[in-house]
Amino acid sequence: MKLLKCLIFLLSVFFTLSHSKISSDLVQKYLISVRNVKSVVMMLCSRKDFIDLGRLFNDNSIYLTNYYIGNEILNLSNFFSRYFIASCGIVVDCECPGVEEVLQNASNYRYFNLTYNWLLFGSDGDTWEQFLDPIFNIEFSSDLVFVQHQDNSSKVDLVDVYSLGRHRGSSLIGIKFAEYDSIDKNLEILVDLWPKFDRKNRANFRGFTLKAVAPIDRDNVTSADVDYLMKLPGKTPGITTFVKYQSHLNYYLQEMFNYTMKYRVTRAWAGHLPSGYRLGLLGVMARGEADISMSAVFTYINRFDEYDFLHRSYMFEVGFVFRVGSHSTATDASLLAPFENDVWISLIVTIFIVVIIGLIVRITFVINKHPFSGSTAKDFVDIFAALCQQGVDPIPGNTVQKIIIFMTLFLAFFLYNYYTSSVVGVLLSSPVKGPTTPEEILASNYKVCFDDVAYHKIMFREKKKPIIEKMYIKKVLGQKRGPKDLPTYALINYAIPFIKSGDWAFHCELTEAYTEIAKHFDASEICDLRIATGLMVTEYVEAILPKLSQYREMMKIGFMRLQEVGLVKRALTIYRKEKPECTSGITVFAVGFQAVSSAFYVLIFGMITSIFILIGEILWKRYSSRQKSVSQKWVKPVKPLKRF
Repeated sequence: MKLLKCLIFLLSVFFTLSHSKISSDLVQKYLISVRNVKSVVMMLCSRKDFIDLGRLFNDNSIYLTNYYIGNEILNLSNFFSRYFIASCGIVVDCECPGVEEVLQNASNYRYFNLTYNWLLFGSDGDTWEQFLDPIFNIEFSSDLVFVQHQDNSSKVDLVDVYSLGRHRGSSLIGIKFAEYDSIDKNLEILVDLWPKFDRKNRANFRGFTLKAVAPIDRDNVTSADVDYLMKLPGKTPGITTFVKYQSHLNYYLQEMFNYTMKYRVTRAWAGHLPSGYRLGLLGVMARGEADISMSAVFTYINRFDEYDFLHRSYMFEVGFVFRVGSHSTATDASLLAPFENDVWISLIVTIFIVVIIGLIVRITFVINKHPFSGSTAKDFVDIFAALCQQGVDPIPGNTVQKIIIFMTLFLAFFLYNYYTSSVVGVLLSSPVKGPTTPEEILASNYKVCFDDVAYHKIMFREKKKPIIEKMYIKKVLGQKRGPKDLPTYALINYAIPFIKSGDWAFHCELTEAYTEIAKHFDASEICDLRIATGLMVTEYVEAILPKLSQYREMMKIGFMRLQEVGLVKRALTIYRKEKPECTSGITVFAVGFQAVSSAFYVLIFGMITSIFILIGEILWKRYSSRQKSVSQKWVKPVKPLKRF
């Protein structure tokens, strides 16, 4: 039995070595003229074919190498790496014994790609479906042409064979694009296959389903919910803005190439188990478990070996958003702006107390019959003149009234200087900058809150930078939070009132903050808004595919077309908002009570001093009157002399 098999094999080899199976004219007209190859690999088993094709390629100055199928075991990985040259054509005789094993190895090593132009000459009676269907890794990007003989005819068909994704259950697709007549030596192109990834050719998936992965940090989200959540306007809990932006572009590509998506939802972008198993979107894409990512990622150097990066247009920028200055209100443009409300209230109460004390002093003088100057109306005029710094004339005669007027003048002097310096200082100096770095935020009195997204939690879990660890210890663990304060993680729409208060700094992606700030901040509040550098790097994020993805070229072309027609810019306008402009002019920062409290303390000291002096004068007056009455008792009255 073994001897019979050997005889059959030797006869088949002899037959193939003595006959020409490959049409040199077809190779000349298609592979050299149409495809313009620069190098060729011949996998044949006929000596005459080697001689004829070798002469043809030498005449056209094409670098070539050859392999006798069945002669020896071929190491494809070494073979193709040695002859890895651009525009490489591969001519294969499918009648050779053992050719199936060679093609299967090429399939396993994924050599059916755009780098190599495969030209397979089938045997009589073989169809491309029967011969190529067992080969699994014929991809969407395969450049594979099968030469199929027509029944009872001198013509052969050139069939372009590919699949939409064998790993997703797609069958092989064959398009007859050319016909060659071996008698007339004529090659007729029936269908123009170039560009290959145009919608009229391969780029129409006809509703074929691809697998996509979407990072959504929410509970109970299924594949059916992804499209609805991604298309919701505004900020959606659990979904970052750049994820929505990338999804927006992916929906354009979905419509362009006519495919559907089935989603796999992950809670985060990255992570790993103690065993080393990678989690999140990056783990799914690295293992090739999804074809499309609904999120862009950072372009770290160690990721280029695991992913294909396609397109970059979105700048990911995080920072601390906070408000500087005092607690500004809607009266920032009025005459009351240089002082806060508590200062004005304190001033009014103080004036009232001064008037009351003045009335008490005058009533006391009247009751105790002390000498005093002026009238009650003049006392009111003197106090008002002192507040307006207009002087007092004539000066009151008693010490108590002099101290009250003097201290009132002293208070007015301080308040006037604070008022004018607050206005003039803003006019002559640059705006208040506030903290600009995380270190300055850490040293400031601002309370800190972080956007409730997954990358913040990953950042604090990994603590790759010293400043992140310091921020976590001081502002997360060491910061006391009351029931009415912001938690460690919160959404931007909930944090807006706290940012307005001027006590909180909110760490988030800046474009998300700008969207909400434009809705809720007025013009003066926008001018008080400041940005500090965030805890994460500011850089572009890029769309990715699994490494050596068969859809890479198609997706690159798709993103390029979106860029050319302006849809990328339109998406940026929708999802990446800029900081609202300050349109209210110069903002006067109000002086608080703590800054002017010394002037009020001086006035209070003066009033207390005047009260003590008044009490002293009253006591002295009473003591003097008592001494005078006692001395009069011991002195005998002098009788008047009688007049003669």
